[in-house]
Amino acid sequence: MYDWPAIKERYIRGESPTELTRSLGGRPARGSIAKRVKTERWDLLRKKRQGSSPNERKIVLQAFRDGANQKLAAQLAGVARQTVANWRKDDILYNAECERAEAEFAGENLGRLVVAAREGDTGLSKWFVEKHPVTKETYGQVENAGSGMQLNFQIIRDPALLDVTPVRKVIEQD
Repeated sequence: MYDWPAIKERYIRGESPTELTRSLGGRPARGSIAKRVKTERWDLLRKKRQGSSPNERKIVLQAFRDGANQKLAAQLAGVARQTVANWRKDDILYNAECERAEAEFAGENLGRLVVAAREGDTGLSKWFVEKHPVTKETYGQVENAGSGMQLNFQIIRDPALLDVTPVRKVIEQD
């Protein structure tokens, strides 16, 4: 009825009974998987597997540097999301490396966005106001709120930098 050897292998690789049930469309139930884990002692096999290879951890770090979230980073490394979470929880030095890799991506791309926003991209300016820690509480979009929000921007530009001559000519001709 169910492919228990495949489920067992995925469990051993680090997926939780809940993750397995969700990914398999609700069947078998989480409780059924947990029962097999307990009666067949899959957890003993899993403990051995959690000694990760350095290559898997390097793949996760590179994925974070490239902007992946934890789930995608784990998939790229061929491990379960929970395995990466356990590595981070159990190894503070590795967790610090992960945070640094995530910050590298954020800093690099934030710099690009700031330049674009300063060059007049009002969409990016709006995005920054919604996401920045100082302004997001007041101006950020509320998730699942339905209608969203509206932001009004007043962009003040240096008149010396604007060429308004063609507009004046049109007005003077009328």
